[in-house]
Amino acid sequence: MSDKAIPVRVAVRCRPLLKRELDESTSVCLSCDSLSNEVIIDDRIYGFDHVFESSSTQQMVFNACALPLLEKFLEGYNCTIFAYGQTGSGKTYTMGTEELVDWDVENTGLIGKIVAHLFQQAEKCSDEFECSFRCSMLEIYNELVFDILGEREQLNIREHATGGIYVQNLTEQPVNSLSDAQQFIIKGCYNRSKGETAMNARSSRSHAIFTLYMDKVSKESSSVCYKAKLNLVDLAGSERLKKTQAQGDRMKEGIKINEGLLVLGNH
Repeated sequence: MSDKAIPVRVAVRCRPLLKRELDESTSVCLSCDSLSNEVIIDDRIYGFDHVFESSSTQQMVFNACALPLLEKFLEGYNCTIFAYGQTGSGKTYTMGTEELVDWDVENTGLIGKIVAHLFQQAEKCSDEFECSFRCSMLEIYNELVFDILGEREQLNIREHATGGIYVQNLTEQPVNSLSDAQQFIIKGCYNRSKGETAMNARSSRSHAIFTLYMDKVSKESSSVCYKAKLNLVDLAGSERLKKTQAQGDRMKEGIKINEGLLVLGNH
């Protein structure tokens, strides 16, 4: 099967043990082989498009998972990258949806590296094209949609007769620099719903979607125009109530999170 015939690719990243896990003498239950792109659990072998061992860097993940999509995005194709996994497995770290994020260091997550790359490419083609970017950020919390770049209002999902599904009145902000994007990420993550569980002291209690919109217009002819959007999704972690020891509101959040992830898996 050719690359063009594969609409979805799956990458697995195994994180190193946390200090708490090391203190509890937790053992590693699987092994990863980045050469064969396989994960081995007991006597079972699972194959994926990419496998990253616990020593993998943010740059390695970006090069393998994001760069090929960014080429298509700049050509006008809509793309999505989402992080899925158990709570505390490193999704937010990998995506770069953290409040106190420094985009000038090697450990920057995918979002920071993606925005930096897009501005570099826009500069390279600036003689031929005028590129502009906008962004939005929303969260899905307890099956409700909230605008976390605006006043954290609850929003409605609508369907346009020709434009498909959209979120009504979602705030879109112009992104003119890497610093702009960083400030919007910080604001969105600050407004995002979080809580503490036994497995994660700062557990994301919602699914967050940061979307970049591109308008790329030829300087020779305005009729040559590329429009696309890139969805970067940090899903809330799947949970087992027995392990998270969640009660009350945290338990209800966990149930809604699992329900949403189940629907995603069924599609």
